[in-house]
Amino acid sequence: MTRKRLFLFFILLIIFFLAFKYRFRSYQFFPPVGATYDEQVIAWVGSSLINNGVPAAWSFIPDYKKYNGVSKGWAITINNKSPNLQNFNNFPKPLFQNTNLTLDGLSSDFTLVQPYIEQPPLGGLLSSFFSGSYKKTSFDQVTLSDIRFPVVILSSLSVFLVFLIGYLSYGVSIGLLSSLIFALVPTFVVSQRLATSENYMTFFYLIGIILLEFWVKSDKKIFLILSSILVTVCYLIKPFGISLAGIIFLSLLVFKKDKKYLIFPIIFALLGILIFYLYGSFYDANLFQKVVLYQGNRLTSPLQAIAKILVPRTQVIFIDGWIIFGFIALGALFLREKLTENFFVLAPILIQLFIYFIYGGNDYGWYRLPLYPFLSISSAWLLYQGIKKNPTWIGLIFLMTTFATSIHFGLFGLNWRSSANIFRIIMLLIAGGLFLNCIKNTYKIISSAILVILIIASFWMGIQTLNKMNAIWHTLEEHTSMIP
Repeated sequence: MTRKRLFLFFILLIIFFLAFKYRFRSYQFFPPVGATYDEQVIAWVGSSLINNGVPAAWSFIPDYKKYNGVSKGWAITINNKSPNLQNFNNFPKPLFQNTNLTLDGLSSDFTLVQPYIEQPPLGGLLSSFFSGSYKKTSFDQVTLSDIRFPVVILSSLSVFLVFLIGYLSYGVSIGLLSSLIFALVPTFVVSQRLATSENYMTFFYLIGIILLEFWVKSDKKIFLILSSILVTVCYLIKPFGISLAGIIFLSLLVFKKDKKYLIFPIIFALLGILIFYLYGSFYDANLFQKVVLYQGNRLTSPLQAIAKILVPRTQVIFIDGWIIFGFIALGALFLREKLTENFFVLAPILIQLFIYFIYGGNDYGWYRLPLYPFLSISSAWLLYQGIKKNPTWIGLIFLMTTFATSIHFGLFGLNWRSSANIFRIIMLLIAGGLFLNCIKNTYKIISSAILVILIIASFWMGIQTLNKMNAIWHTLEEHTSMIP
């Protein structure tokens, strides 16, 4: 290993350490218990499958409510009989129980259902196995500290994957900046503690993108096959994972590859759908059809969908300027003529948004989690262009989005309102410095240096926000929230 590569590896290790440090800090407390019970749902599904062979969890879909049962261990029983794979064919189904459970000290009402078949099982199996929740004896014994820890590890490791995609597309500098953004932005850090299927899927999704990029650059078919296999894996974790097949399909067109290779993503996409269909039908074919149709009927209008993506409402996800800046950067990438160079950043976001628009769904912040790696890369690309070519206008956009929002909690904290005049003075002085480049071209280096300082300061203030999470969480209220 050359000195240059050794130094690069050392830098990546530092970024990984920072990612893990801030994801791990108070991971079981923020987001707080009850932010989303989808975390417990997938752990319950996996634990009940491993212990009884029959999935049970919480759901609000009314089609499950047929026979009233009693929860016992990892199952819902009836007439004091427990289900298993041997007796389930003749076992009453579906069963439900309205009950109250205390999870991590918070008491809440749940409708437990059996068999829970509205989602594929792989996400639940991964969550319960790696967290060890399947070793517990009942639903209420599952804790956030258990089920979130594997996600903290995976999301920290994802900084290497984000670096690889950024590096393969734009080079080392943008790759490193991408991974640093992904590692330290408060929204990304907090939301990637959540033990949701989306966070599990994102890890394998990024690997699939990297393998696809390896195939495009090397033309070695094994990379395409492995990427296509991950279509099945991603789909069985979360149906949105089917978008990986769409990216593979688009890559064949954009990079003018032989159309015979279409067979790989098609086969593995159909395999994932077939496995899910057989899984649901095995437990209850009629119920499976009903719950899938129920979920498909949650379509919202395209305008509402766009608003949900760009401006999430309260108790959905914390809005910081990095997300807004990332979408602006994404728009700038669209204006570039080199589609092939930007493909592995643009295509994942476009395909995911397309599936989100046509599939529908509620305003849940965790639907956006797979977008964050690519928003990190697009942000890094635009910042790099700003430093090198256009520090004034790109710097001004960054100032008004990321820096302005980072300064709120990162610098002023709970004294925000009393510090308004200081904030205004800081913003005006920085804006003036950025416009030096417009006065005289030789001042460009000063404007570029100011942009670099703004980036460093935003990272620092993001870290301060994470350090103060216990103090500021209650102040988020209606206008902003990190609660997905």
